[in-house]
Amino acid sequence: MITITENIQKKLDALDNDVKEFVKILLKTNEKNEKRLNHIMSQSDNQQLQLMQLNENLKTISETDALTSLPNRLKCESTVNNLIEKRTPFSILAIDIDNFKTLNEKFNIAIANQVLVQISKQFKRLTKSGDFLGRWAGDTFIIIIEENTSLDEMIEKSEEICNKIEEFFFDDVGQVTVSIGVSSRSANSDLNTLINTLSKALNKAKDNGKNQVSH
Repeated sequence: MITITENIQKKLDALDNDVKEFVKILLKTNEKNEKRLNHIMSQSDNQQLQLMQLNENLKTISETDALTSLPNRLKCESTVNNLIEKRTPFSILAIDIDNFKTLNEKFNIAIANQVLVQISKQFKRLTKSGDFLGRWAGDTFIIIIEENTSLDEMIEKSEEICNKIEEFFFDDVGQVTVSIGVSSRSANSDLNTLINTLSKALNKAKDNGKNQVSH
């Protein structure tokens, strides 16, 4: 015969088992929820990384010239402004293809674009590692040299570029020449001042007969 004490103990044991079962169910539910949460967080991290990569790709595209794959004017301007802000000494070469409009009219846009691509490759070959090369606009390119270089050295470097471009044979066109304007950053000069100085130097080179360097 079951005593009152044993009956109470059985009820307590049954209650305890129910509690244990409830705890097990609760733990399993929490484990599932935790896995789901981790999965969601993992997906969120991946999406964030993909978004960051997409933004970086879009930034690169927005700063790259589609034809030549060189940095475009936007990137050129930001590079110059960054150097000015850091007070880094630098010099700039502005390079124009001589008679490019005539070349465009004589042949066609496709061949003119081909010249732009070929000449950009020659500029790459003629610049050293660390120099910045970009397409400013149309047939105008710039080279930024981040170092203390004398004007005579810059003119010598520019004349070398002129000579090498003149020696190169361009497909369907033959000989092409360039004019170059040279300028160095002076104290308190800003982007507009530099561009103004470069434009004057470049126009001077063209007015003096083209295929030459001016400052």
